Amino acid sequence: MSSAARKPRTKKIAIQTNSAFAHLAAAEAALARVLPMTQPADAVLHGFFRAHADLGQRDRQFIAETVFGILRRRIALEYHTGADTPRRLLLAYLNRVQGMSLRQLEPLLGNDNAQWAAGLKARPEAKGFRKVRHYGWMASNSRTTLDRVKWLVWLDRGWTY
Repeated sequence: MSSAARKPRTKKIAIQTNSAFAHLAAAEAALARVLPMTQPADAVLHGFFRAHADLGQRDRQFIAETVFGILRRRIALEYHTGADTPRRLLLAYLNRVQGMSLRQLEPLLGNDNAQWAAGLKARPEAKGFRKVRHYGWMASNSRTTLDRVKWLVWLDRGWTY
């Protein structure tokens, strides 16, 4: 088969879908409602989800995990990245904690945030940003008792129990 008869190769281009942008925009809107901290965060998110019934289960999960992750690390994010708006907190969290690249977050960047994001990329990574999902003996399905943990701590310290 000659090269002229072959089908021309086309490059696959990753297109940022509108749903991904809507995902991030909804997370930003939810975060903007929660950040004033005038009510409990779970109650505010419940109201947000009721007002946005078009969000699916995965959308709600992403938004809730993101908002609570930002709340857990808010002080560190503000200190280490200089984030002062809901959008910047969201960008910093997704970039530093979740590991998303700034290229993936381009739909959320605006003109004023582009320079800030470039500075974010230039800042060294803080050591405290680790995604931790291991609850160990405190997990609800753990069979380890508190007495066993105390015994292990005493053993580690070289004390007698």
